[in-house]
Amino acid sequence: MLWINPKIFRRHRFHNRQNYFCCRSNNLSGKKFEKLIESNDAKAIDFVQNVFRKNLEKSILQALGSDQKWILSQDNLEKKNLRFFYPSIVRATDNFYVGQSVLIEIGIRGDIYPCEDTDVRSYVEAQFDNVLEEKHTKIKKLSTVRTFWEKITLLHAENNRPETKLLGDRMSRHYYDVHKMIKASISDLALKDMPLLSDVIINKKRYFRASWAKYEEAKPGTLKIIPNETLMNSLEQDYEKMEQMIFGEIPGFLEIINSIKEFEEKFNLQ
Repeated sequence: MLWINPKIFRRHRFHNRQNYFCCRSNNLSGKKFEKLIESNDAKAIDFVQNVFRKNLEKSILQALGSDQKWILSQDNLEKKNLRFFYPSIVRATDNFYVGQSVLIEIGIRGDIYPCEDTDVRSYVEAQFDNVLEEKHTKIKKLSTVRTFWEKITLLHAENNRPETKLLGDRMSRHYYDVHKMIKASISDLALKDMPLLSDVIINKKRYFRASWAKYEEAKPGTLKIIPNETLMNSLEQDYEKMEQMIFGEIPGFLEIINSIKEFEEKFNLQ
């Protein structure tokens, strides 16, 4: 079992830089703002690859040693991200959907508030309580309600994606997540915090600009999160591949779409 020292993450947060970034961005023109984003992204890439990655490699080396077959490398699609290829006792199969690696996503554009502390337990601990030397740990995470609104606005944007722009990889997982959050009544909590939805929309319009996303329409009366016909077909095919990642009962694709449809109708009537 690999445990990464939380001090590494605490020591290298982007809080101060992000606050400086936000303050400066409010007074800039469109082109200057884009240049500021590009500049900060470049600084983040340099920090992740030359500072954070080296510290993380030391932590992994202490935990696993040098004789284990592991690799920590830059992700091919996003230079700010890292990918950890871990040693496994399970032989790799021809399963291209679930790779034997962990994607460590790092960014400076997303808002990190509100956040909350929560206990995290590994699947190993859940099944074999006496195996691990260290038990569950407490981490700070984005609030569940904000996560819900982040995903709702993502679904809204995907429904407005032009056919000329390719659909992102493994998108059906977001629809599954929203379905599970609705079933867990997180959607009810979210509906009591509409100002937080406004904050999410402001952040996405500012730092993840895409005119076609129509984030300003992600409000009561105009929210569109039920997939259009083209998107529906792509998502259903992707979900069939994703099913092997789900533990326990697997909800049907139509069940997921129906719960999302019910939420959209309820939200738009507000």
